[in-house]
Amino acid sequence: LRDRQARWGSWGLGSLLGAVPLIPWLQYLAGRLGSGWHGTVHLGVPKLRYWEFWANDSLGLGLTYTLEKKHFLDFLGWPLVGGRSSYLLGAACAVIIIAAFLILASALASVKSPDGLFRWIGDSSENGLAVNSALLAAGFLMTLAVPDICRHYLIMSFPLEWVWLSRLGLRAGSWGRRSLAAMWAAQLFISALFLVYLHVNHGDPAGGYGLAYQFQGP
Repeated sequence: LRDRQARWGSWGLGSLLGAVPLIPWLQYLAGRLGSGWHGTVHLGVPKLRYWEFWANDSLGLGLTYTLEKKHFLDFLGWPLVGGRSSYLLGAACAVIIIAAFLILASALASVKSPDGLFRWIGDSSENGLAVNSALLAAGFLMTLAVPDICRHYLIMSFPLEWVWLSRLGLRAGSWGRRSLAAMWAAQLFISALFLVYLHVNHGDPAGGYGLAYQFQGP
């Protein structure tokens, strides 16, 4: 399908009309600055957790949310070989991080001028508008307005994180495609091993995942 150009005028008018019901919420929020807005925003140092979660989720490195930090560090040592940690999962995470840097570096190297960078960021195609609306517009609004951003808030942006990563990889040329393939293989390995980890441990009773359903009492 052809990636058509977005109709910015229609989008702007629709956004203004859609924001009308937000007026009472904004009035309420403005009256509760001490408890409703995050204090770091008023100090000029807003937390950047929205984009941290965006990057982690798209790279498949957000299992700390499910396992919590202590158990995630234990999981990095999997699979166990002869009762000892092999750290193959940690190596898979390293592959993903290296691939992400290669994609970003190759994509930036493909930009030949400042105008090209602005056209890239301000992509007005339908896909570009959808991704930028979630990545930039929603990210800035939530960072400034939400007391504290949780990872599950980004459910509303699914699956745009992965569309963003894929478009970035394709922009990076052959290196980007190879990096995406390596990232996919590493994420598949992590996903399969995560299921094994939960099966062996009957879930994660002391973590965020909890005890597997079949082992829960009445």
